[in-house]
Amino acid sequence: MNHIYIDTNVIVRFIIKDNKQQNQKTREYIALSQQKKVVLTILTEIILEVEYVLRKTYKIPREDITKSLESVVEMSYFHVMDRDILKQALVIYKSCTVDLVDIILFLKAKKAGADVLSFDKDFGKLRKYIRLSSK
Repeated sequence: MNHIYIDTNVIVRFIIKDNKQQNQKTREYIALSQQKKVVLTILTEIILEVEYVLRKTYKIPREDITKSLESVVEMSYFHVMDRDILKQALVIYKSCTVDLVDIILFLKAKKAGADVLSFDKDFGKLRKYIRLSSK
């Protein structure tokens, strides 16, 4: 089976739908994936870049970005790396003002039983948020 790693611009076109030709091409590949003819892989780094592009370039509100990314991450015909961490990160992302990259770093470190070395105060917010939400 053919494995394909998806780039940021493909996901952005799929979400924004501002280029009909590229959106159609993306849908064709999704159909191939549904038919089990290809495996479409999305890396965590790509999700982070999509969030950045949607927020900075398209000025899309955080709530709408969250909904779009949640739908992409949930799609069964995408092989999403770190799907569980991304799903958990998006729940946190829509509930607080911490950057998605910091949330993912925090969750990956926690999963590995590690700490995060940072001067960013957002990690203190995340520790508090995780403690409160697990009660």
